[in-house]
Amino acid sequence: METGKPWFVPMVEDPDRPMWVLALPQAGAGCATFADLAAGLGPHVALFGMNAPGRQARLAEPPVTELDQLVERLTDWIESTVDRPYAMFGYCSGALLAFLTARRVAERGLPRPRSVIVCSYPAPQLAEPATTLHTLPADVFWHELLRHGGFAAELVAEPEYRALFEPALRADYQALASFRYRAAPPLDVPVVAVTGEYDRDLDPNLVAAWEAQTTGGFRLETVPSGHWVMAEAGAEVSRILESECDS
Repeated sequence: METGKPWFVPMVEDPDRPMWVLALPQAGAGCATFADLAAGLGPHVALFGMNAPGRQARLAEPPVTELDQLVERLTDWIESTVDRPYAMFGYCSGALLAFLTARRVAERGLPRPRSVIVCSYPAPQLAEPATTLHTLPADVFWHELLRHGGFAAELVAEPEYRALFEPALRADYQALASFRYRAAPPLDVPVVAVTGEYDRDLDPNLVAAWEAQTTGGFRLETVPSGHWVMAEAGAEVSRILESECDS
């Protein structure tokens, strides 16, 4: 159900800047994920965080569980709203969603992003999202999420926290579970893939394989962090985004 609420919201007070970055977070997360990143960018760049149903300002709305529908709604928003140069930034599973949206933008003949920056996620032709995670009982579900990191154990121990975040998390993982790679012409925009130097969960070769998805130029950036790059090397990510917005 569409409510008229935007799919991306500005993370700066003055969003009418000449360059936009559309940022898509990891599974279950909201636009606040990018508050620090937005503050680290120059005054000519406005970062917009994805504002999906089922979290933060859209908490009362049912989350989207179909990946194709989610991509289509994001593309609709870009078509109706973006009126200036923009880049796309996807973090963890948000990288896959950013790629699929950029591909759909191209298929519909809409203005393409200046660049697509993907962080902490394997190339889509090699990605294997979990297919059953969203079906697990609550205790097992949270155990698996804690095992992969990104959540504070003391927060997960609180029933109120789990009740608040679990619906959006399950919905996102359900959407990801339906992903099947479809061969298509590569993007004709630059792709920058970012990975943590000490990421034990992600083979750097899987990140380097993003090169196959573009004819517009590729760059692999390795930053001093583990898997959760935004938390451990946020300043480096800001630098990378800034360089793409200035190119």
